[in-house]
Amino acid sequence: MLDLRLIFANITRWKILSAITVLTVVVAFFFFLLLLSLDRVFNAGVSLDKAKRLVVANEIAIMQPLPLAYEQRIQDVDGVSAVSRNVFFGAFYQEPTQGLMAIATEPRSFLELIPEITFTSDAEKERWFNDPATVAVGRDMAEKYEWNVGDLVPLYSFLYQRDDGGSNWTFRIAAIYDTEAEGSNTNSMLLHYSYLDHERIHGKQTVGWYSVRIKDPREAERVAGEIDSLFSNSHYETRTATEEMFAQELMRQVGDFGLIVRMAMIAVFFTLALVTANTMMHSVNERVNEFATLKALGASDGRIFWSVIAEGIVVIAFGAALGVAVTYVVIPMIADWSVVLESIRFEWPDLWWVAAAVVLTGVVTSLAPALQAWRVNTGNDLGRAA
Repeated sequence: MLDLRLIFANITRWKILSAITVLTVVVAFFFFLLLLSLDRVFNAGVSLDKAKRLVVANEIAIMQPLPLAYEQRIQDVDGVSAVSRNVFFGAFYQEPTQGLMAIATEPRSFLELIPEITFTSDAEKERWFNDPATVAVGRDMAEKYEWNVGDLVPLYSFLYQRDDGGSNWTFRIAAIYDTEAEGSNTNSMLLHYSYLDHERIHGKQTVGWYSVRIKDPREAERVAGEIDSLFSNSHYETRTATEEMFAQELMRQVGDFGLIVRMAMIAVFFTLALVTANTMMHSVNERVNEFATLKALGASDGRIFWSVIAEGIVVIAFGAALGVAVTYVVIPMIADWSVVLESIRFEWPDLWWVAAAVVLTGVVTSLAPALQAWRVNTGNDLGRAA
C-alpha cells in the first residue's frame, strides 16, 4: 500500500524545484482548457434548423462586399420579414490596441431585426434615428471607456478613409443601449450606414453582409436556399447561414484554428513533460540510497515503482487543479472583454479531459524515473550510500 505521507514529504523536499514544476503544470492546464473552449467556439456545429435570423454574405469571403441593390431582392423573398444592411467599420479608440466592434447599419431596420436591444429612453433612440452623424453605444463599451450621452468620440478607421483623405472619424453619442438577450454583451457600437456611405471614399453602395429575419424558423433552410439561388452565377454570389455560422466563419479567417489548437496543445504538453520528467529524475537520483534502504527493509520493487508513479500523478493533479481554478475565473473575463469570443464558456465536462490528461501525463513523465528506482540494487547502492 502506498504511503501518502511519504509521497507528499518527497514532493515538498525540494520546494523551489517543486514550485516551478507546479507552476508549469498550472500554465499548461490553463492553456489546455482555454484551447478546448476556443476550439468549441470556432468549430461548434450549427445548422439552419429553426434559425430565427440569417446572415447573407459574399460566398468568396466574408470581408468581400455585396451590392446595396441586393437588399430589396432579399426582402422580396417569400418568408423574409426584415432585412438590415451591415458594414464592419474597423476602428480603434485612441490606441491600436483598443479595437472596437463598430457596425454601420440602418437604425430602424436594425432594431426591427433585433428587438431585444433596448434604450434608456425613447428620446435617446429618436435622437440617434434623426442624426446620421451620431452613434448608439452599448452599455458595456460606454462603461469601459467612461462615455456618456453627448460625448464626442474620435475614432481611427483602418478600413475607410473620408472624402478629405483622412482616416479619423468623430461621432457624437446619441444613445446608450442594453440587450435583453441572455448571455449577450453590449461591447459594441452602431453607426449610420447612410453617413458612412456618404463620407467614405471607397466602397460606396456596397454592404458587408445582410442580416435577415424570417417569419417561420422552420422555413430557414428553404429561405436560405432561395436567397442564394437569386444570386447564383452573378459577379457577387452569396452564402446564407445562421448568425452563429457567420461568427464562426469570421473567426476562421485567421486560418485553420483546429490545427492551431492541436499544435499548441502538443507544444504545451511537450514542455510540461520535459519539466516534470526533469524534476522527477532529479528527485529519484537524489534518493537512490533511500530506495536501497527501503528495499533492504522489505519494500518490494513494485511498491517503489508505483510510489514514484504516484508522486508524478500527485504533482500533475495539484497543478491541474490550480489550472482549472484559474481557467474558471479567466474565461468569463475573456467573454466579457471580447465581442468575438463572447460565447466562450467553461464547461464542466472538460474535467474528464483534465483527469485523463493528469493520469496520462503523470505516468509518462514518471515512467523513466520509476524504472530507475525499480532497478536500484540493494547491495550495490546501499553499499555506495554507506
